[in-house]
Amino acid sequence: MNRLIGYLLLYIGVRVSELVSVRLEDISLMPSALTVKGKGGKIREISLRQDVLAYMKDYMQGEREESPFHSSSYLLVSQRVEKLHRDAVRNWLSHASKELQIHLHPHLFRHTFATRLLRMVGWIKENNCTHVALEITSVYRKHIVNLLEA
Repeated sequence: MNRLIGYLLLYIGVRVSELVSVRLEDISLMPSALTVKGKGGKIREISLRQDVLAYMKDYMQGEREESPFHSSSYLLVSQRVEKLHRDAVRNWLSHASKELQIHLHPHLFRHTFATRLLRMVGWIKENNCTHVALEITSVYRKHIVNLLEA
């Protein structure tokens, strides 16, 4: 599950609260996409990379099936509850930070997602990250320009 969490944070740019709220009905296999309900009730559909989809299938057929809550409507479940709590994600990242000796926090993955998207396509649609204002997205543009000029 931890690998799936990491991939979802990194490759779809979700907030932790959005991640733990993903329901099975939000996942589409044809085309491979995930519907995310974000801040302020904004809804966006994000294409899923094949490797992310593969980890998702492995998790659903393996670890998730072993949980007493395998029939939950939520994607991420634990051995104790039907919906993984966002603190569990933060605790995992904190533990991984200590082990790797790198400061990892949930929003770092979101920033990395946005920065990579900007590098690849040169722009970020508001829909990709559901920022309240497009001015927030300009932070990523400035960051990339500074990196390229260095």
